[in-house]
Amino acid sequence: MGSFVMQYKNSIRYLHKYITNKSMINNMNKNSVCIFAESGEYVKFHNLLSISMAAIVNDMEVNIFFSYSALERLKKDNINNTVFNDDNLKKKFIKSINSKKIQNIEQMIKTLKETELVKFYACSASLSIMEIEMDELFAIDGIMGLSTFLNKVEKASIVLYI
Repeated sequence: MGSFVMQYKNSIRYLHKYITNKSMINNMNKNSVCIFAESGEYVKFHNLLSISMAAIVNDMEVNIFFSYSALERLKKDNINNTVFNDDNLKKKFIKSINSKKIQNIEQMIKTLKETELVKFYACSASLSIMEIEMDELFAIDGIMGLSTFLNKVEKASIVLYI
């Protein structure tokens, strides 16, 4: 038991030292969100855009790194494709979009891009693996490797993986 308590105390000391590291805090952009977008599933993609909108409303900058099926979702010919695993949920989403209660994905992206606070980056490796060309994609600001995006992540106050 004594060994566990000692490990716990050392972990707490390390965390406290890490959290109070002034250079880390000074480098952090307290008003930024970085999102790793991997899922192209309609609901998850809609959620990541909703989270981005909420961040914008709270005066936060948003950087989104799109990979794999999220890049497929961003293809111009696929952007509003409403493929769902749950038919009931699909009906509710389509009804809400048609009655203008919510925006579709394309409308949400246009709204976000108008703010100029959101940047969309395509993962260079994913583009190659998925054999997607930049001109096939909707609203991408640039191509970036994972290590470059991690530099943005390091300074962000909130990091999400969706």
